Amino acid sequence: MLKEGDRDSLFAVFSIVVSLMLLYEAKKPYYEAGVADSGFSPVFFPLILIYVWLGLSILLLTRGLIRRKKQQPTKIQISFIKPLKGFLIVCIYAYLIPILGFYLASVIFSLIFMTVFGYRSKLPLLIISFIFPLLLWYIFTFLLNLSLPVSPWHVRI
Repeated sequence: MLKEGDRDSLFAVFSIVVSLMLLYEAKKPYYEAGVADSGFSPVFFPLILIYVWLGLSILLLTRGLIRRKKQQPTKIQISFIKPLKGFLIVCIYAYLIPILGFYLASVIFSLIFMTVFGYRSKLPLLIISFIFPLLLWYIFTFLLNLSLPVSPWHVRI
């Protein structure tokens, strides 16, 4: 039988290994070529995300080890339906970004993803789905000076 803490620990170890592999790849010198003029490396933002991912994975491992000591063994049902749904939604999102542009595709993705995975409170759902992609677009466009995909019918004013 698998304890819940064991499940969390196993997932955390896997997540730590993946984040360390991504960190190793992102630190390779050929990503730094031609960066002197633009100011930011192409891996600047991904590195931030990888470090956050690594930190959260370490916290999950710590929590899993603590829970492991406190819990009785229980049988845990493992289902692949939710991960498959999530993967399918992300694939559709990736397909829609060049067609609809970053903002509209992100709004649709957020609404569908949160609804499929059980978030039903309408006002926070709408606020998160419309404001968060707008905030990301603003950060990338104006603070990081990186352009995100726009729809083919986007008109600049």
